[in-house]
Amino acid sequence: MHNPSQSDYELRQRLRGALLQEASVFGNLLAISSLRDPVRGGYKHDLTRDRPDRGARILRRLHREVFLEWLNLSLEEQEKDIRLWMASRGLRGDRSIAVVLALESEAYRLIPATSSKPERKLFVSDLRVVIELITE
Repeated sequence: MHNPSQSDYELRQRLRGALLQEASVFGNLLAISSLRDPVRGGYKHDLTRDRPDRGARILRRLHREVFLEWLNLSLEEQEKDIRLWMASRGLRGDRSIAVVLALESEAYRLIPATSSKPERKLFVSDLRVVIELITE
């Protein structure tokens, strides 16, 4: 007999393994947020092709978990985390500043739709402070 909760668990584990490979929490947030359709709000990944509804639900939860993980870091930890992400991409000098400023303008895409207004405000505020620290 097929156990739906076990299959959801297995799918979740496979998605975590495929998506959350970055050394930085911010890199993982970028990876998972890129799977959300900004118009429809749904999530898609090749691993969820056979179970799109369950897959979207699992991806939505993973997005929220990674988002909250980053939000719960101190500002100092957030700065170090973004610097780690930048270093992993070879971003230095003027190029790094341009990328970081682009992130600020796209911050809303990183925020899960299920986030509360205070969480959204805190994320944008923290990101702005971290960007100021990085671009000084």
